[in-house]
Amino acid sequence: MPSHRIEEQALKRYVHPEKILVATDLTGEESVIPYAIAQARASSSELVLVHALEPIETSESPYQLLTPQEQRAYRQQTIHDLEGLKNRLEAQGLRCSVRAISGSALNVIQEAVATEHSTRVIAATHGRKHLRELILGSVAKQLMATLPVPLFLVGPRGEAENLRPIQRILCPVSLEGDYQDIARFAFLLARENHAHITLMHVLEEEASGEMSAPRTLAWGRHALQTVANENGHLKEQLSIKVASGPALKAILNLAEKSKADVIVMGNREPFPTSRVRNCLAYKVAASAPCPVFSCRFDLAMPGRADVRHEPVHA
Repeated sequence: MPSHRIEEQALKRYVHPEKILVATDLTGEESVIPYAIAQARASSSELVLVHALEPIETSESPYQLLTPQEQRAYRQQTIHDLEGLKNRLEAQGLRCSVRAISGSALNVIQEAVATEHSTRVIAATHGRKHLRELILGSVAKQLMATLPVPLFLVGPRGEAENLRPIQRILCPVSLEGDYQDIARFAFLLARENHAHITLMHVLEEEASGEMSAPRTLAWGRHALQTVANENGHLKEQLSIKVASGPALKAILNLAEKSKADVIVMGNREPFPTSRVRNCLAYKVAASAPCPVFSCRFDLAMPGRADVRHEPVHA
């Protein structure tokens, strides 16, 4: 029997979160808010809109910070915009709260997850203005490496007009680390949405040269079938695919071919490290035709102490 780090009840809380934290820089929220609305309705979740009040650059120079007076005006405008977004969501019958917190985006989101007891985070991979694209992309990569709850990432190709009910799930399986818990999460998500799931394993080129291709492919199919058997998924709602070659290309190709509505995958990259910049899960999220659930269940530690951080009020 496989040993799992995450209890079944905990995984169910990830599939049906009571609170969903929505990270917004208030420039690209149109890409994440429709997904947040759909997920909140599906699970009767409360949405927590979080924005980090960081020092920002002026339009004239990215290295010239705003004056204290301009910073106060920026803070007041940010809170006003968050409250306006909150009111629009509540008008649609959703429960919603806002948090505008001073600090770096990474620290603010991490601490908000702990204080709000959120079991899902929704964010975009890219910003919309000036250096925000680079900044938000960097934060997304760091969140993927450090968050102990599933991170739902909306990339440039996952815009609102492409939002669809979850009917097809692609789950690349590494067969290493916490892959069993990631697969269990994907199967639970599939059952809750009556969705078809495709389990995938990519044989890296170095590994595929260690034995004959038929034996390697057969081994991969057997390993994936074992994962499927452990999760008791209906055969008619399951596909198994084994590919060889560069993982990014293989995953993106299958996502296109299978018309995946969401990709569920792990992220084993350590942090901090320069390798985070080359994180496979982020590359997939930034290029895939659908959003990506990035999971680091190996970081979900029972009894983790909450980090308290007071929100900033106008």
